Amino acid sequence: MLPPRQERAVVLHRPKFLAEAQPAPIAGTPRGIPLPGTWDGSLWSLFYEFLCYLVLAGLAVTGLIRNRAAVAVLAMGVWAAEIVITAVPSLNAQFNLLVNYDVSLMLVHLPIFLTGSLLYLYRDVVPDSGWFALGGGALVLVSLAVPLGNSQPGLTLTSTNLFAPGIAYSMLWLGIHLPFQRIGARNDYSYGVYIYAFPVAQLLAIWGSTGGATARSSCSRWSSPLPSRSGAGG
Repeated sequence: MLPPRQERAVVLHRPKFLAEAQPAPIAGTPRGIPLPGTWDGSLWSLFYEFLCYLVLAGLAVTGLIRNRAAVAVLAMGVWAAEIVITAVPSLNAQFNLLVNYDVSLMLVHLPIFLTGSLLYLYRDVVPDSGWFALGGGALVLVSLAVPLGNSQPGLTLTSTNLFAPGIAYSMLWLGIHLPFQRIGARNDYSYGVYIYAFPVAQLLAIWGSTGGATARSSCSRWSSPLPSRSGAGG
């Protein structure tokens, strides 16, 4: 098991739009709960989402965003790099919570992000298929049993990371076909729920609610595993 690392606060000396949001305690709080020392463990992902949007901006500035074949080559190249690093033990050991942290998390997130971009760029030829959606979800489930990479999701590269892009189609298909079109039609609450659920669960845990601790655990395990780190990045 990799040793835990001390959390890092937002880098305040950067311009605000470049600040790397990291979960951090406030005056040493919260204390005495299952996950002490952080109020919002979900914040760690914002920096990497921002980097993914910078990649998209770079494609737009260079005009490559209009060349969907070029975007496909980029997506496959990043995914191939992730496969090689995950499958080769000596490389896998060099990309985790302690070593090359930023690169490791970009290898996890960028293929999924680019898969979503490709689905949009190829929307005129991508079929609307419930079977495809089911297959994407099944692929992710199968990945749990594939003995490839390490066995610590969120801390190291694993087989689940490799198959994660398969869930992109499934999520988009469900968003189109589930009978909830009125929810979020005017305002998108999804990311707000993601960000604010964590501190609410922490408050419930402080107030002694077993349900709060369970919700915190669920958020941490399924919504966003919480990699924390100290000053040195990947």
